[in-house]
Amino acid sequence: GVCSVDFLADEAAERLTDLVKERGFVGVRLFSTGSTLPTQGEWLDDPKTAPAWEWCEANELPVCVQMQSAGIPQLERVLADFPRLTIVLDHAARPDLAGGPPYPNAAPLFALSRYERIYLKISSNTFLRAEKEEGGPVGLMNALRDHFGAQRMAWGSNFPATKGTLPDLLAYASHFLGGFTEAERAEFFSGTAARIYPALA
Repeated sequence: GVCSVDFLADEAAERLTDLVKERGFVGVRLFSTGSTLPTQGEWLDDPKTAPAWEWCEANELPVCVQMQSAGIPQLERVLADFPRLTIVLDHAARPDLAGGPPYPNAAPLFALSRYERIYLKISSNTFLRAEKEEGGPVGLMNALRDHFGAQRMAWGSNFPATKGTLPDLLAYASHFLGGFTEAERAEFFSGTAARIYPALA
């Protein structure tokens, strides 16, 4: 399982030590948007968060960040100080897909592909947003693969927040991988996740 920790708290590093070292959590998930937060928070690169980021980097703890693309500059400032962090962008950081392929407004997200330890978690929410734009989910998936590679893309069911059974959600995601090879599909549905969270293997 993964845990959530207030990175702004003075005791954030101590809390991570307890949850990971003592209780066995294998990752942390941060909400700078989503859930009850409709806009992008501005705390990711707050100096108060530095001890928590430093702990995650030193202990190779993957950090899943739910954020909007507006938060990418904050994330890049974090990565400038902690370049060995493993970051998973929940819902692919909700890129701006207006205009369809080649998605010029998603350039800030695509630029993150230069960081080898940044991964994308692709959920049903990602597909639903893409269905409203030219190119649809297939166009988006091909573009993300071309920039990041399937080995840095992982499926997230978003179950049970997204309605439907797990088999239904799996079938829904599979529908948009027509441009993927069998090896790329295997990476998307299992290989990438096992690299991010070795305990899964």
